[in-house]
Amino acid sequence: MALLALASQPSCSRPEGLFVGPYELSYQVVTEAEQALRHSFSAEGDAILRSHLLQFGLGETAILHQSHPRESDAAKAEADTWAEKIRSEGQFLPVYTAWAKQMGREAEADTITQPNPSALGAAAAAAIALLENGEWSGPIATSNGWELILLEQRFDGPRNRAQVAAYRMLFPVGTPADRTQAKKDWDTLPLRGNPELLNALPQSFRRNRLAPEPE
Repeated sequence: MALLALASQPSCSRPEGLFVGPYELSYQVVTEAEQALRHSFSAEGDAILRSHLLQFGLGETAILHQSHPRESDAAKAEADTWAEKIRSEGQFLPVYTAWAKQMGREAEADTITQPNPSALGAAAAAAIALLENGEWSGPIATSNGWELILLEQRFDGPRNRAQVAAYRMLFPVGTPADRTQAKKDWDTLPLRGNPELLNALPQSFRRNRLAPEPE
C-alpha cells in the first residue's frame, strides 16, 4: 500500500512523494484523497484541498503507520475481519453494535457539524465525501489507526457544509503517546520531495525545515 511504504528513492514511474524525515507520504495517496474530497468540496481549488488534507492528518497518518508497521498490520487484519462480518451480515449497524459492546463503549453515531478535514481528519473526510446515506467504507488508514466508517445521515444543506452523522469503528495503531509522537514528527522533521506537495504547506510550517535533496 502506497501510504505505508518506507521512504526510498523515487521511481521514474510515479511522481515523487513528500518526505518527512525517513517517512514518505506518497503522491498517489494525496491525489486520491483530493479527488474524493472534491465530491463534497467541488468549488475549492486544488491547492486548498491539498493543503487541508496535509495539515489535518495525511502526514501524521503516514508517519504513524510506517513507524509501527507490525502494529499497523495487526490492526488492519482485525479491521478486515470486522469488515468481512459486515459484508456477511449485509448491514453495518448490527456488527457495529457487537463491536461497541466488545469494546465497552456506547453504540452511538458521531455528529460532526462540518464534514471537512479539520473536523473529521483528512482520511475520514475524504472517505465520507464519497459516501451516501447508509453506505460504509474501509478499512481506512487514519492518524489513529484503521477505521470502518458508516455514513448514517448527511443532513440538509450544501454538501460542503452539511452536518453528518457517522458511525466509526476504530482499530488503533500504537499507544496515545505513539500517536502524539507521530504528530510531533510531522510538525518538526525535515521536509523534502515533490514541490507541489511542499508548496501546499504553509510557509510557517516549512520554515527552517527544508532538507537538501539527495545526490
